[in-house]
Amino acid sequence: MNLEEYLQKNPKKHLIFDFDATVATLILPWSVLGNKLNMAFENISPEVAARCNTWNWSGYSESVKILGPSFKKMIDDLYLNFEAKYLEKIEPNDEIINFIIKNQTVYNFYIWSNNQRPTVLNALKELKIFNLFKKIVTATDVSIYKPEPEGFALIYDKKNKREDYLIIGDSEGDRKAAENVGIDFLKVVPS
Repeated sequence: MNLEEYLQKNPKKHLIFDFDATVATLILPWSVLGNKLNMAFENISPEVAARCNTWNWSGYSESVKILGPSFKKMIDDLYLNFEAKYLEKIEPNDEIINFIIKNQTVYNFYIWSNNQRPTVLNALKELKIFNLFKKIVTATDVSIYKPEPEGFALIYDKKNKREDYLIIGDSEGDRKAAENVGIDFLKVVPS
């Protein structure tokens, strides 16, 4: 089911989009980052390496809880440098972007991403949709990663009904984030 069909059957007012592989896809040599992360985790301890295995945001968050802010800063720095140095191109998800442009006066739009803030902001500006988002929350803005609920807390306005919010994303982590904050989730497939 696409987003428009979903919203016809399940009316919402506040739409929270993941960024990478949802609004657009960042074309990056992910294996390069994977190797750097694995080496960094192994240097800390085999337990951290096992818990974090590449692309496991829940494992990253568990390790941040155990090892503290310096561990998060290490991960953020690796991602920030990687995204800045290796971003090849941004492939827009035309269906999602067209929906956002067409419905900019109908819904409140937000981004909640585990990508780094400069990457997301630059991409949204390049796609010419930056100004259409009420709030943008990235890995840079939180002390712990999605699917932990901290990012949602930065978006959620208690004057609104929680059931008026929807998370739109591509991953199990996005689904888990919606579950963790008690709102609906719609999975999209990148175009």
